[in-house]
Amino acid sequence: MSPQLTGLVLALVSAFGFALSSALQHHANHGVTSTGAGSHLKALLRTPRWVLGQVLAMVSFVLHAVALQFGLLVVVQPVEVSGVVMAVPIRAVLDRRRPSPTETAVVTMTGGALALFLAVSRPSHGDETHLTTAGIFVPAAIVGALLFMVVGRSLGGRARANGFGFGAGVIFGLTAGMMKLSGHLADLSGGWASDVVSVIGTWPFWTVAVLGPAGVLLNQAAYRAGPLSASMPHLHILNVVVSITFGVLVFHEVPRHDAFSLLVEGFSLVVVGYGIFRLSRTESVEVLAP
Repeated sequence: MSPQLTGLVLALVSAFGFALSSALQHHANHGVTSTGAGSHLKALLRTPRWVLGQVLAMVSFVLHAVALQFGLLVVVQPVEVSGVVMAVPIRAVLDRRRPSPTETAVVTMTGGALALFLAVSRPSHGDETHLTTAGIFVPAAIVGALLFMVVGRSLGGRARANGFGFGAGVIFGLTAGMMKLSGHLADLSGGWASDVVSVIGTWPFWTVAVLGPAGVLLNQAAYRAGPLSASMPHLHILNVVVSITFGVLVFHEVPRHDAFSLLVEGFSLVVVGYGIFRLSRTESVEVLAP
């Protein structure tokens, strides 16, 4: 199996793991009736479904990081977004019901558009890493995310959720790029223990250690500020746009760019964005947000 195919498979497994983790944790929370944060957490820790969801989330994060080292950033990160699509049928199975015709149609449309993008783009792997570009891109993206956050805080309701969603999307896309860059800068010629130590010694790793939790907190703030449909589409679209831009500029991962390919790629991404927006308004996805 080629490295790119390995990265694609790992990304799909990771996306499924994240979707299943969210569904399991929501079901566990729904079944716990204790009051107070401390007692609620203790009750969750005694719930196998919630514990399994936490383990799946950690395993999926590791698989995502490994997928970024094998595969191309411009492929792996769009595939991770497919977890939103997978969440709908997973939620229906856990609820022991059939997805509605609308949910089925939107899932099929979004998944098909994502598959079309991957089939047409066929990006080439760059021969070098442009660290100077990374040194410019990273602070620029962080400033952009901060601006979205500041503007969101100055507004209210749905507009605040929009701003926070944009900011979280930028951070998540940048975090993916930093995860891949940490593997590129590390010496991975030894055993797994020395590889881990080498990765921890790179500056992108510590950027991820800060940006990752910051993105999660900003995402949760977006959920609290407004409905899921106000933040989730922006978050996932900016996540993909920032990660693809990072992959092209820093790793020189260039998708096919003749006129026809660009037209199909652009159309596919627009359809994926529309599908995510429609999915964010379905009950199956809305209940997973908290």
